[in-house]
Amino acid sequence: MEFTEIGFAVALGVLLDTIIVRSVLVTALTLDIGRHVWWPSALARHEEQGSLANPESRAVTGGT
Repeated sequence: MEFTEIGFAVALGVLLDTIIVRSVLVTALTLDIGRHVWWPSALARHEEQGSLANPESRAVTGGT
């Protein structure tokens, strides 16, 4: 009987984690933080390096 309750609690926790945390919270953080969500990798630095290393590119494109 006790193993059934523990198994149910674990299954419910995994289900809630999958539905709420993975689909809602991670998506919301990605929208809020933007490219910085990829902080330890080169994906976060790609946009920053392009704008800082080549300021003339913004003048040519009209600052957009």
